[in-house]
Amino acid sequence: MNYVSANADGGGVPSGFLEMGFDEEWLVFMAKSGAISMQYARRTEYDYLQLQKTTTVQGSVFGPAAVLAGIEDGSENNVLDLFLAGYGAAVKREVGVDREWTGTVAGQELKTDAEAPQKVDFSVQYVAAIDGGDSILEAQMTESVEYAGTRWVEQPLPDGPSLMQNCGVQAGRRTVSGSVTAGSREAAENWAKGKRALLFAQRQNPPSPGFEQPPKLDVETAYLPRSGTAVRVFRLSFTFAEVLPDYTMA
Repeated sequence: MNYVSANADGGGVPSGFLEMGFDEEWLVFMAKSGAISMQYARRTEYDYLQLQKTTTVQGSVFGPAAVLAGIEDGSENNVLDLFLAGYGAAVKREVGVDREWTGTVAGQELKTDAEAPQKVDFSVQYVAAIDGGDSILEAQMTESVEYAGTRWVEQPLPDGPSLMQNCGVQAGRRTVSGSVTAGSREAAENWAKGKRALLFAQRQNPPSPGFEQPPKLDVETAYLPRSGTAVRVFRLSFTFAEVLPDYTMA
């Protein structure tokens, strides 16, 4: 600390002050040769309907120009990829680079003395599977009923209105269809097959004879992006149908 004192005759400092002090402090930052530093934030999103975890890591890297250039170019085994290894399959990557240029201008010519990256900003997104077990994630079902009734057949006439001909009874039809998404194929199939019983439960009393049609199941397997083996979910669509010859609307 430096001091300034008042003179005997009152000179040196303003009237009313006996002594004045002040501090001087200098703080200098110097980059360590070869050192790499990183500031980053991590955000994770869990989608329990799609059984997928999405992790986004974003931040900045400071270090030697060669290290930053490797990140910018996406070179193999660059420091950013090594640091983020283990998050899963990368599906999106964004890199921004702050560069420093020094040079001179002579007339209309620009001369570059040096140019190098100073900082790399990054944002990388990864996905991974969530174990859903045998849980049913989403399901929907539609029941469609067409009742039995008169079968009218149109007979066109050349010089007048068509003639409608009664050709007996047109059979009714019940269709139960829908889709289900589950963490396992077995769980999806069991849920869908359980809806087959609706064909028989809704018949009239006394029971109307029904003739079941061959059932249909379509199974879709959804994998993680950039993966042919990691399964996320199973989506199954189903159709059950029966023909009801005398199922009329009450």
